[in-house]
Amino acid sequence: MDEVRLSRVARSAAFLKASVQSQGGESRLLEFGVDEEQSGFGFGALGFLLSAVPIDAWVIIAVLMVMMVQTWVVMFQKFRHTRRVDEANSEFREAFSGVGTRLEQLADDRSLGERLHYSSLWRLYQVAVHELRAVSYTHRTLPTNREGSCSLRAGPYKEKRTTVSASIQNNVTIKTRK
Repeated sequence: MDEVRLSRVARSAAFLKASVQSQGGESRLLEFGVDEEQSGFGFGALGFLLSAVPIDAWVIIAVLMVMMVQTWVVMFQKFRHTRRVDEANSEFREAFSGVGTRLEQLADDRSLGERLHYSSLWRLYQVAVHELRAVSYTHRTLPTNREGSCSLRAGPYKEKRTTVSASIQNNVTIKTRK
């Protein structure tokens, strides 16, 4: 005997029978049915939804997955390129900080140019040095008129006409016109 119940009210035979059947590990009063059938994908409600998706929707989902992977690849490549540019620009700033007044000092360093291949500042520096050398060359060798300006054809850019003007304060301005 594991349980005793005392009651002031008389119980019916059906109540006592139901009470006996509901107790114990093998209760016959409550019966469990077969487990709910699992969906085809084994994901419960999500599996039920996925099993209801038609073929053309699966094609669209596959195309979207491919596009998602492509965007990840592009983002990774952009991140890697941006990191390379940032590192190369930092190296250029370090090298340029020691130049002082000799602005053309780094321009002919081939090994530095190879290391700074991704640097946008290095490319800007190369263009500036090219312009400085062109202005320096034209300022020394070409005769000027009374206003201190001269005209010339600018190297490989034959479709443009460049005018170089030198003022009294040795400031040089370049005006390009087509």
